[in-house]
Amino acid sequence: MTLTEPERRLREAFATGAKVDVRSAATPQEPEGPEDPEADGPGWGPERTVRAEVIRSLLLGSADTRPGETPVVHLVGARVTGRLRLVFAEVCCVLRLEKCWFEEPPQLYGATLHVTGFGGSYLPGLAVNAVTVAGNFDLMKARIRGPVNLADTRIDGNLLLQGAHISHPGGVALDGSRLDVGSGIVGRDGFHAEGAVVLTAATVARAVSFRDATIRHPAAHAVDARHIRTGELDLRTARVEGTVDLRHGRLDVWHLPTDASAPVHLDGLVYQTLEPHLPVARCLALVERDPDGYRPQPYAQLAATYQSIGPRRRRARRPAREATPPPRHPPPARPGLGPSARRDGRLRLPPLARRALAHRPHPARHGGLRRRPPEAGQAGGGRPVQPARLRARPADPHRRPGPAQRLVLAVGARPMARLRADRGGLAADDGRRRGRDASAEHLTSSPGRRRALRPELQQLALDLLADAAR
Repeated sequence: MTLTEPERRLREAFATGAKVDVRSAATPQEPEGPEDPEADGPGWGPERTVRAEVIRSLLLGSADTRPGETPVVHLVGARVTGRLRLVFAEVCCVLRLEKCWFEEPPQLYGATLHVTGFGGSYLPGLAVNAVTVAGNFDLMKARIRGPVNLADTRIDGNLLLQGAHISHPGGVALDGSRLDVGSGIVGRDGFHAEGAVVLTAATVARAVSFRDATIRHPAAHAVDARHIRTGELDLRTARVEGTVDLRHGRLDVWHLPTDASAPVHLDGLVYQTLEPHLPVARCLALVERDPDGYRPQPYAQLAATYQSIGPRRRRARRPAREATPPPRHPPPARPGLGPSARRDGRLRLPPLARRALAHRPHPARHGGLRRRPPEAGQAGGGRPVQPARLRARPADPHRRPGPAQRLVLAVGARPMARLRADRGGLAADDGRRRGRDASAEHLTSSPGRRRALRPELQQLALDLLADAAR
């Protein structure tokens, strides 16, 4: 087979994977504006023409490979004549045909491909059904004037549709029935479809995104995604003319469409989370516009979703507590309070003083006296009244008596009362003032009272020792 100049260059670059750009040979000077393969492709001459059978022979391994190199068919800006037919073929290398003009639609039915791309090319149609692609399938910025058939196709990577234009008015522009994608379908950034986009029973591992896309099929379903299984479905800012069918689909996250003009079929759709978190009234309006009329399942699904995300939304709206900023200057040091008191500015008491404050007598619990209201004709505060009931702590038989208890038990209650009376009637006055009974049982009933009487008991003990010495 006699090869033309661009075909010979493509065959020589096949072994090393180099790119063959036939635009540079045809136009040595840089063109004034970007080329349009759709408009300019039919006028390209022989210097930019490559036959489809030459490309097919390279993909099937007719050329020699070089050890240590990866063979690639990488052709840019060529006019491909004939039909690229790879039915049930096992392609041996990566195929990249960029900004090319195809005379006939390629046929790839049942083929096994590696990474394949038609980015920026013009095609009159594309048949890729029942194909296995080990990698990405690239149609970015392609212009396709006919249907694209991807039914029963397995793509291990992504289906890239950014900026692609597929035109098949009145029919199916993109047929992805039973499509299996290992990563995602990316149809944003200017994707345009004149015709229906069908993803019935498709399985997409990560996400299906038609954000900022335009899909027009007013006669029927513009997006037919019944029984779809995917992690995320993004229809935000998508301009859809027609209806969207999501019946019996399974979604993890559903990004709600902002275009309210496209009714959505929702019966049987199951999703976990809605994004963004719109008011319930807007979501109810979307459910109420279901062309199928009233169905209980969409309302129950919406209620279950809002019930599950409600607490999280409330927690998210709650303002976070601002941490108290540290003081700019440390508090002034107080003399004689020690380093810890200078650090936090608080008064530090000795342990004995803290215990005394903690166990100070309470007027109601520790036998304090209450004053009877003054009677008529009395100017004073009235006569002290003993509380009706003293809440004495029961004595613990297993507890070892303290020094005051041992002193009382040793000398007896009556000698102690007599000695205290000899010292000026302190015992009687103190008993009336504090409501305490000078007995061993009373003195052992409250730790606070024992601490209060400890100095007097010590003085009494000294007096007893002095009497015994005399």
